Amino acid sequence: GPSFVVKLDSEKNSIVDLGPADQYDSTPEKGQQISVKGAVYTTGDKSILLATNVTCNGNEQDVDRSGRVFKGTIADLTTVEVRGSKHQFARIKTDQGKKLLADLGPQSKLSLELQKGSQVTIKGVAVKVKDRLLLIARELTSNGNSEDIQQVALQ
Repeated sequence: GPSFVVKLDSEKNSIVDLGPADQYDSTPEKGQQISVKGAVYTTGDKSILLATNVTCNGNEQDVDRSGRVFKGTIADLTTVEVRGSKHQFARIKTDQGKKLLADLGPQSKLSLELQKGSQVTIKGVAVKVKDRLLLIARELTSNGNSEDIQQVALQ
């Protein structure tokens, strides 16, 4: 979805992912005052506010965060510290030949056996971080087994 650098009331700038543009009757304009509710997702030194509710021109609307589905093969697995807990990350080569990084949620809560070469289907929200696509997974399927993933950023 469209991302905007937003000047917060605290005088700091923040990146806000407002979700799919087609959900809006009118897209917010530069300089326009908006109110956003959501969760901050931090990876490394970058933080993104994932909007779940936006008020613009007096119109309030919820942002659909159900996401998209990606199918592919795990090329690599690693753990990354996210908000104080270790998350399982996977580099995925999609069936369309694209590469993306997926946050599969807290490693301690992941029950599926995953390894390099595993075929997976991941449903989640894709956000851009440093010109790269990061998929915040909501659901993961591998070897016919599915698991819902509880992501703090998508509550």
